Amino acid sequence: MLRYTVRPITGWDGPRTDHFSRRSRHTFKATWSSTLDLLERELGQLDATEVVLQVDVRDRDIRNDGQLRANAAPTDPGVRMLFDSRHGPLTYQCDSCSYWQHNVRSIALGLEALRAVDRYAINAVAGQQYKGYREITAGAVDAPLDRLDAYSVLSYWSGVEVTPGESAQSLMARWKEARRRSHPDLHNGDRTAWDAVERAARVLGLGGAR
Repeated sequence: MLRYTVRPITGWDGPRTDHFSRRSRHTFKATWSSTLDLLERELGQLDATEVVLQVDVRDRDIRNDGQLRANAAPTDPGVRMLFDSRHGPLTYQCDSCSYWQHNVRSIALGLEALRAVDRYAINAVAGQQYKGYREITAGAVDAPLDRLDAYSVLSYWSGVEVTPGESAQSLMARWKEARRRSHPDLHNGDRTAWDAVERAARVLGLGGAR
């Protein structure tokens, strides 16, 4: 069972997602329990300890055991997760979804995608990508992904969960959005994310992937 402590969020690092640009409540169909299961698995892979989930609530919205009260209603959906890991202290935050629990799932999916990067030696230095979502370094090698890892990569970069059984039309739409978000022009010319998205598309048989 995932052990974590909820705390009120303290400020925000970097730009915020505009209210009208946030993904709707229909972005993810997964339950909160399945999100916690995914998060537990990914944090376990990192040997994570001292897990803290920061949410936009007041101290009185948090129980003595460090969990949210049932009637707690975060003012803003943005969340931040902090924990110690075998790579050192790590912090991830997300406010791209309109529902706070979906932002937690986005972080979990992002960790899953980053683990695929580490698993297939896409980085020259193992674990380097865990410095942050936008700090993936160069030095990629064209190692093949399996289909589940490809789904994870498209899920992270498209911002919408991609699962087996998606229609070809849906996969194409997710790939298109993932390409837009990972384009080198948005990452100071770094092609690492773009190349990972293209590899995922090739694995899934999407036409036109280079």
